[in-house]
Amino acid sequence: MNADNIGEILDALALRFGTTGVYLWEVLVRQQIIEAVMASVFLGIVTIAWPIWLFVGWRFDLDIDDFEWGAPAVILAFTSVVAVLVAYHDIPGLWNPEFYALRDILP
Repeated sequence: MNADNIGEILDALALRFGTTGVYLWEVLVRQQIIEAVMASVFLGIVTIAWPIWLFVGWRFDLDIDDFEWGAPAVILAFTSVVAVLVAYHDIPGLWNPEFYALRDILP
């Protein structure tokens, strides 16, 4: 995709939306920021959950037989992977929300 194609696409969007185009652009930029903040919060919750979960097992000196480590560990590991992938995709929207808004509307 080159600059001419992007200009044509943006011109077509401006013609289609008219005066509401400016408002829609602001909404798209704001949405990028919201998605980035939500990804940061999700990653933060998962980051805090690991030490809490490990602390509970250590603090109460629970043996592997007494404390079911398997299922919570798998769930927390899967959630951690999802959180990292979501953060990798959405957090850069905090630094340059206009670029990511434009990337989302272009085909």
